[in-house]
Amino acid sequence: MLAKTFKVAKEDYEISADVLLENKDLLVSLTGRDIPHLGGVVTFDFKSKKISKTFFESHDGRKHKDIFLAEQFAEKIKDHLNGNLLSSW
Repeated sequence: MLAKTFKVAKEDYEISADVLLENKDLLVSLTGRDIPHLGGVVTFDFKSKKISKTFFESHDGRKHKDIFLAEQFAEKIKDHLNGNLLSSW
């Protein structure tokens, strides 16, 4: 198991990616912004090559939009993976 944290700071915010490689599978937890929360989960199935996403509703019933970053991350990295991916925001 290999674990690493990446951070990017721009303007007035910072985004972190806590990455865990287990065998060939990758678990990525993206965090940042002003109110910590889970906005959703994006998965990539290595065998079927399908990306799936699950949005969580906020406390006022809206769907979180920040899962968009997890989705973009999955799209950019999928062709370089040797296993499955689970990315959350």
